Amino acid sequence: MELIDTHCHLDAAAFTADRDAVLALAFNNHVRQIVSPAITAASWSELIKLASRYPTVAPAFGLHPMFMESHRPEHLIELEALIATEQPIAVGECGLDFYIDNPDREQQKFYLRGQLALAEKYNLPVIIHARKAVEDVVLMLREFNGLSGVMHSYS
Repeated sequence: MELIDTHCHLDAAAFTADRDAVLALAFNNHVRQIVSPAITAASWSELIKLASRYPTVAPAFGLHPMFMESHRPEHLIELEALIATEQPIAVGECGLDFYIDNPDREQQKFYLRGQLALAEKYNLPVIIHARKAVEDVVLMLREFNGLSGVMHSYS
């Protein structure tokens, strides 16, 4: 049986020392593809490098709701250019997180709506983070046509 890991942040610093060993172990255990979703615009270039170096790594590009302080509106424009040139496997990790202290719900919705529009435009699945926000995410998903994807970390 061959497997796909649908969510592993391989660009994280925690993997720097043993990334090669982690990927070799995964491959030796029949994992043939690993989807690695981005969390900020700053992580996109590292994911591109990882996907180039490791054929089993499939990058997804997005703006995670827990890192709002890192996101800028122009990142949505940059994300569209990146999607057009790099052809990621999905848009994400994106979504809403109302569990964190004092979430800026409107700001999170702004970035999610922008990413969902790109997923719709480029016919890409989404990797959705919806902690304490499933109802709001579902309402937003209904604004778009033909979206598919994975719900991750939801409640």
